[in-house]
Amino acid sequence: MPNTGIRTALLAALTLIATACASDRVGSMARTSCPGVIETPALYPGDRWDYQSESGGLLTRRYEFRNSEGLLKGNGSKRTADYYYDQAHTVRKVFANGTWLTTPTPEFPEIGNPQLVFPLTVGKAWAVLWYSDALIPLRKEFQVVGCEEVTAPAGTFLAVRIEVTDIFTHTPGFASRTYTMWYAPAVKYWVKRAGGRATNWKAVEGFEQI
Repeated sequence: MPNTGIRTALLAALTLIATACASDRVGSMARTSCPGVIETPALYPGDRWDYQSESGGLLTRRYEFRNSEGLLKGNGSKRTADYYYDQAHTVRKVFANGTWLTTPTPEFPEIGNPQLVFPLTVGKAWAVLWYSDALIPLRKEFQVVGCEEVTAPAGTFLAVRIEVTDIFTHTPGFASRTYTMWYAPAVKYWVKRAGGRATNWKAVEGFEQI
């Protein structure tokens, strides 16, 4: 049998290796290098993504057909409206209550306000104006901070980590919240979202692609 000194040294070395590996992982994510540039995805009618939230709810994004303007008809947050998206998953038009909308409203703040601005590169940042469920205006700030290997029920993917901050600037006491989203080029859309801190506001619920 090896003497006690050698065995102690081996255990210490193994502990250091395990600690180093663990420090590079957060849950089901591991840091990895990013491609230099991540371009706009090629989206098609029939593309579909299914998600499950932390509370067990099911979410779906699907595209049905491409119209004469090259926009993809898909579903959105309101079942009675028709949504039309560009290749970056940004809503460009909504048909609701017999009216075509092409600019954002408190009811449809997503029109023309992208959550993904391609090409994606590390350090890139952008911001859009949005509305909360209470129709209070807020500012959404996005920043690409790197890439990680992310595991969800749908599989394991190289994903771009994007940090998001929501800020209410028109409310007494000031409110803000942060969360993280991971865009996977291989699946052409979000693969995971995780809630972060919240100040004077309800935290964002996480979800994963299934």
